Amino acid sequence: MQYHYSKAKLIGYIFLGAILFLGSWFCATRESTKLQFAGWLGIIFCVPLILALIPRLLMTKPIVAITETGIEDRRWGIGEIPWWDVALVEIQTVQTSAQTHQYIAIRLVNEKEYLGKLSIFRRFVASMNQMLGYAPFLVVCHALDADFTDVLSVTVQTWRNYSAPVTNPDSESGS
Repeated sequence: MQYHYSKAKLIGYIFLGAILFLGSWFCATRESTKLQFAGWLGIIFCVPLILALIPRLLMTKPIVAITETGIEDRRWGIGEIPWWDVALVEIQTVQTSAQTHQYIAIRLVNEKEYLGKLSIFRRFVASMNQMLGYAPFLVVCHALDADFTDVLSVTVQTWRNYSAPVTNPDSESGS
C-alpha cells in the first residue's frame, strides 16, 4: 500500500501560511516597534513554512510505502526497513491541552543501525523523541491522503502477516 501527501491538506496549510504571512506583513509595516518585531518574526516563520510545503504539493512519489517485505517512510531517508527488523508496531499518543495526536511507532530490532543512516537533522529529531519516551521512528499520518486508522491497520496487518516466525535471513548460517 502506498500513501501520498494529501493535496487538499497541503493546499490548506499553504493557504493558512499565506494568511499568517499577510497578517505578519501588515504588522511589520506599522509604526509600533512591538508590532514590527512581531510581524518580522511571523514573516521569518511563514516564508520557510510555505517554501517547504510547495515541493511537497508537487511531489508525485509515495511518502509511505507498506509492502510484503517492509515499510518505508521517505521522510526518514533510509530506504525500506524489512519486516524482520521490526520488533513492534504500536500507537504512541501525544496529549496537548487542545488535542490528542497519534503516531505509528516502529520499534526496531537493530535500532542503532538505522539511527546511523539518518541525516543529522533526523537523528536529532529521533533523539528528542527518545528523550521524551517515544520511539525514534514515528510514522506521521496527518498530512497523508489516508486516515490514521487505515494506515495503522495496514501496517499492523502486514507486519503480523510477516512476523509469524521473526528471523533475520542475513543472520541464518548455512552449512
